[in-house]
Parts: sequence; structure tokens; C-alpha cells
Amino acid sequence: MNLILLIGQIVLLGLLYLFLIKVVRVIVADLKRQAGVAVPRAGRGTGKAQLVVLQGENPARGERFVLSSPVVTIGRNPANELQVQDNYASGEHARLTAQDGLFYIEDLGSSNGTFVNGQRIYEPLVLRHGDRIEVGDTVFRFEEIT
Repeated sequence: MNLILLIGQIVLLGLLYLFLIKVVRVIVADLKRQAGVAVPRAGRGTGKAQLVVLQGENPARGERFVLSSPVVTIGRNPANELQVQDNYASGEHARLTAQDGLFYIEDLGSSNGTFVNGQRIYEPLVLRHGDRIEVGDTVFRFEEIT
């Protein structure tokens, strides 16, 4: 009789742990969703986009950069596709990647971070039309081209 109770307790404890693991996974997924880590959906996005400079000196306000290659890096280093002369930007600051008609932005371990709509990003994020991107003191607006 004691053996049956012991086995029952072990099974119950195992089920409790499985339940707790599931709860933690749901909470983490919800927090990521609230932080803006988007889950891509097929068929969204035009596949064509540009960045418009809202604030900056080099590049200057109003300049437009069409995102014509599948990967565009942003930073102070001249090897970047989009070079910014900004003391608060890292040499290799951020990367934009086009995939399945969507554009993703990710921070490349920059010192001051990359911000989208005022929120620092820590994982690749799907960009939406009108999103405001901050790289150092330079600010861009992401625009889909229709």
C-alpha cells in the first residue's frame, strides 16, 4: 500500500512540474509578444521599403534610403550599407533583413542599443510601416513602398 502511495505522489509531482513548465512557456511567449517580438505571418508586407531620416546630420534629415538588398547594415563603419556619422552609433550597430516580404531589424550588440518606437530591442523584430528606428542619435522612419 505504501508503494502505491509513493508512486502516486511521484506521478502527481511529475504532472505538477509539467504544468508549471507549460505555464512558464506561455508567460514568456506573452511577454515577448508584448515587447514587440512579432511572429511573422505569410503574405504580409510589400517586400519593398525605405528608411527616411527624421533626425540626423550625416545622413541629413529628409534623406531616403531604399532597402534594395536583402541585408542592410547600419553603423559608423564605412563597410556598412548605410553609414551614419553619429558618435552614439556603434561601428556595426543594427541589421535590416528582408525575408518573405517582411523586414526585420536586429541590434548587433551595440553599446547604446537600437530602439523601435521608443523601445529597446533585444531580438529581431518585424518592422511595420511608420515604425520609428533610433540608431544612436539618428532617427529613421520605416516606410513600405507600395
